[in-house]
Amino acid sequence: MPRPRRPSTKSIKLIYDSLAKSPKCFGDIVKETGLHRNTVATTLNFLVEKKMLKRYREKKGHEVMYEIVAGWETHWIELMMTKEDWKRKWKEVDNEIEDHLKRKRLKNFKTELMTFLHEKLIEPNRALAKVLRELDMNVPIEIFLKHLERPYCMECLKTKKELKRTSFKDGEYVCTECGIVAETEPFEKRSSPSMMDRIRHLWRKRMKDW
Repeated sequence: MPRPRRPSTKSIKLIYDSLAKSPKCFGDIVKETGLHRNTVATTLNFLVEKKMLKRYREKKGHEVMYEIVAGWETHWIELMMTKEDWKRKWKEVDNEIEDHLKRKRLKNFKTELMTFLHEKLIEPNRALAKVLRELDMNVPIEIFLKHLERPYCMECLKTKKELKRTSFKDGEYVCTECGIVAETEPFEKRSSPSMMDRIRHLWRKRMKDW
């Protein structure tokens, strides 16, 4: 079965905005978004494939329901970020966010997106950020995403100034270079109501530019 092709960003946002309020069936999503049935079906299949939504059948009903799943934030960032965004140096973004937070204002959508990304990717990896600062390594933002997916060996980073990916073996991440077991930090992937409100705000702000 071929993978569903990527639908438009607008369709993704409209459907996600609808489901951020509560789980819904296919018909309700069509009605609320105003999108064509085929567009909704294609987009839902894509989001389920990306593990951003789950579909299930209610126990006492026949309707198939769609619901946002925990951990959707990282997948959403991947959809929203451009190649240029991922190539941005992390210290540049870190300093930019710190500056804007001090002023207690955000100028545009891009800065808000970077703030959201910063919280979801850099904040859980402060240990990595600390070592990179000590070594004066200004790596691309994408490194933080890769570190969450499969951590780099911190020992090789500290001693050789090299980013070596670990391998998953016997329930642990082990460096194939030095043999040291990686210390991984817990990454909470639950969506709070306030985070849902924020993401809806970001979507609506971006959609005004269309």
